Amino acid sequence: TKTTDLLVRTALRGAFLEEGVPLNLASVYGARDALLRRFRDSGFPYATVEPAIDAWPDERVADITITLNPGLSATFGEPTFTGLE
Repeated sequence: TKTTDLLVRTALRGAFLEEGVPLNLASVYGARDALLRRFRDSGFPYATVEPAIDAWPDERVADITITLNPGLSATFGEPTFTGLE
């Protein structure tokens, strides 16, 4: 969806996961954390993100696949308070 695409693009801004950039595990896990934070802060409390890395050291090449499952969206209702009297 457009919302999901926008959340992914904004979460990955500055993630250093671009073709030609040296593989850095901190960047991969940072991208995972940024995606989780962005989706959970945007009403997707059950979002999951799973990075997978296939590497060929002899060729100095790696493929990174990040699987995102946003899960169900949720919103808070009207808060009520009891026992404050």
